Amino acid sequence: MSAILCLLLLWEKGEPLAGVVDLPAKMEAGAGRLVLIQAKTTGKQVRWYLEGSDPKGEPQNSQTPIQSILQTEGDSTADLVVVDGGRTAIFCASKPGVYRVIAWTAAGDVPGLPSLCVLDIRDKEDLLSTLGSLIAQINPAGRSENLLSLASVYRKGETLARDRSVATLGELHTALGRTAAKVLEPDALGPVRQKLSTWTKSELSDRPDETLEGPLGAKAARWFGRVAGALETYAREDPK
Repeated sequence: MSAILCLLLLWEKGEPLAGVVDLPAKMEAGAGRLVLIQAKTTGKQVRWYLEGSDPKGEPQNSQTPIQSILQTEGDSTADLVVVDGGRTAIFCASKPGVYRVIAWTAAGDVPGLPSLCVLDIRDKEDLLSTLGSLIAQINPAGRSENLLSLASVYRKGETLARDRSVATLGELHTALGRTAAKVLEPDALGPVRQKLSTWTKSELSDRPDETLEGPLGAKAARWFGRVAGALETYAREDPK
């Protein structure tokens, strides 16, 4: 009973159990975009497998960043590159579709159950054109000032992610939420902010406990910088 109780306590705390790999259940991204998949586990080694409609990939050795290529229907190619000692995989697909990434580990000499992450890859969405269509629907009064204020929020996100001033995505989002509340009214740029929030989770992760150490922090800094640059561009070009 004591062993079972310990396992339950670990589960409630969100800590990975021995022999278990925890992957995001589902992730979304545009075609051609890099997707970081982080495995949470206490296992020493993690094995990866990329599966699709016509699976031809090979399991990945967690000790070496070997590239696995999966040929799907038509000329589509999906890549899975294992890095960070096997705890992180970088996925990219050139064509839309639904892909599956499987990871597993072991406890001692007993293999654990596999964990599945489903990747929904959509047609690539252009940042500038998408933002432009949303911004055009907003009342011009005060629009450019609000765009610059929102850009400053994303610039702060770029700095926090680059400097690792916060540890997780959840802490980063909380810090940016406080900043946004100081510089923007709650309903200012509503459609733009809602779209960017959804897009950010798609580009990075929707799991607040994801750590910014390693590749995710660098990717987050690049993403926030891209968004800030796009917002600043529209603010400068916005007719007065």
